[in-house]
Amino acid sequence: MKLRIHESARRKIAADVEALTSNSKYFQLKVDRINMYFPLIEQILAEEGLPDDFKYLVVQESSLISDAVSTSNAVGYWQFKKESALEVGMVVDRDVDERKHIIAATRGAARYLKRNNFYLQNWIYTLQSYNNGLGGTQRSVNQRHIGAEKMDIDNNTHWYILKFLAHKIAFEDAIDKSADLPVTLLQYPDCEGKTLEEIAQETDVPLAELELYNKWLNRRRVPEDRDYIVILPTPTQQAEVLLAKLNVPRANLPVENVSEEEEEVIPVAYQAKLTAAFPELKAKKNRIRGSNKVILYAINGKPGIQAQPGDNSAKLAQKADIDRVKFLQYNDLKGNEALIPGEVYYLRKKKSRARVEEHIVTEGETLWKVSQMYGITMKALMRKNRMKRPEKLKHGRVLWLRDIRPASKPVEFRNIPKPATTIASKPVEKAPVKSEKIVSSKPSTATTVEKQPEKTTSPKAEQPSIATSPVSSTPPSSESTSPIETLTEIKADTVPIQQASTSPVQQAVDSLPDDRETTGEQTQVHTVTTGQTLYAIAKLYAITVAQLRLWNNLPETEGIKVGQALQVAPPSEPVQTSNDSADKFKEYTVQKGDSLYKIAKAHAVTVQELQEWNNKTDYNVAVGETLKIKQAK
Repeated sequence: MKLRIHESARRKIAADVEALTSNSKYFQLKVDRINMYFPLIEQILAEEGLPDDFKYLVVQESSLISDAVSTSNAVGYWQFKKESALEVGMVVDRDVDERKHIIAATRGAARYLKRNNFYLQNWIYTLQSYNNGLGGTQRSVNQRHIGAEKMDIDNNTHWYILKFLAHKIAFEDAIDKSADLPVTLLQYPDCEGKTLEEIAQETDVPLAELELYNKWLNRRRVPEDRDYIVILPTPTQQAEVLLAKLNVPRANLPVENVSEEEEEVIPVAYQAKLTAAFPELKAKKNRIRGSNKVILYAINGKPGIQAQPGDNSAKLAQKADIDRVKFLQYNDLKGNEALIPGEVYYLRKKKSRARVEEHIVTEGETLWKVSQMYGITMKALMRKNRMKRPEKLKHGRVLWLRDIRPASKPVEFRNIPKPATTIASKPVEKAPVKSEKIVSSKPSTATTVEKQPEKTTSPKAEQPSIATSPVSSTPPSSESTSPIETLTEIKADTVPIQQASTSPVQQAVDSLPDDRETTGEQTQVHTVTTGQTLYAIAKLYAITVAQLRLWNNLPETEGIKVGQALQVAPPSEPVQTSNDSADKFKEYTVQKGDSLYKIAKAHAVTVQELQEWNNKTDYNVAVGETLKIKQAK
């Protein structure tokens, strides 16, 4: 808004500016505090779509003193009364008072101001409402200024607006964003359940300093009921080192300018390596509940449980001893959605932000997959990316994972290579059953073409597993990912499209130095390193845990050890030396949780072939049933 300040108002504003700047020592203390806090405040105002000048309001309200208390019992940086704070989503109880938390309080103030401006349609009146309340302001304003872009500021203007303009004028030119501050405020997420003493030991930040900048904690332990952020006051010269040590996102540190040419293409290997780090899984001790084995994990720092064949939401919730409704809420699932064998599901509510700043979408990914991958709720993910409803994601789109994309910043797409596909040289017969996928052996010759996008009815039509490789060149389906090259269902008069044996992204990952051993052109053996689990290894090679166990004869009760060599591709069948041209079959005994589809995938054959070899007219199998499976010649 453009403001024309009349002389009568100018004299009052000038008097306030003089009062603010008369004591140079006190004024400089405020400036130093502003330089330290404004980077956090500016970021939140931008995310919420508020004018940047509202940052001077917090100086007017509290001089950026966290535990300031007014005569009317308003508390904190933005001077909220308890009822108003609760109304905009802040926590105020015996453990926490977020009015004293710079991030939570600024977010709450932004919500309050945005709500009022929705009715007033005038930022100056919205500013006045922070003092008078929405109702009081609506009764006093001139209706002809609703929606105005210009206003006159004169002797009749509310005193609170004049005082705000005095703060803007007094501090605007004094702020030095390039100032060499002695202290930088860093954000420390994933702190739930930790004490300030533990955080002080972990970060080498003095406990007294932690307590000074985190007065929002009424007790010394961070509650576990929701996501919180501890503020770390860190000597600026040590900030980079501390960020690297904690592996937390950068905050308020200068970023080197990168030209558009340098930023145009994201290295495939970097993108693959970054995505492959999530979800962070740590195996827990398994337990037996009745006749069921319960396989537990820590997933992105939250308790989780792995779904087994035959599990549904009710059964898995019962195994975990939690309410089914809560289980569905924790994983953003609907009651009728099938679970994915091998998938690790959350047993506690996901966070409202991830540990990394952004995710670049690869073809076939869905919002649900990204939310599960980083442990962020679907609601928060949509809010951060300004989505009113779930959207189908396009290849290369940048999703914001920690902060809300500013309203002024358009949706961004990065130029990352698309997965390549190949045309099979030999036609494949169409499957008689639509729900099954046709499986073909590798063609002897192939021509590279671009894969056509598949139609989906909803963003969650394909429920991918977090066990699926994030660098896979084909969208994962609701079934477990198979290393076999699968063909999508085709019309009888079309040439089938087949996934390439190695995508550009996978090639990039393969080029990264690691401990994998290869035989010929295909990776066959993986050597287990410290911290790796079967789940993580399966994800790396785009296979399932069930396949890893099958190919390596690992019982369900057996884990893996560092240095152990694991087969990560179907074992080659011995060459037949007999001159007998008759087909050779092996036998497989159906195990609990098996399905015809699962058995076909594990043995690199099609469901139709299994039906033909065993004279089956349906898809049913029984535990203990023996199936014939043709051996490769």
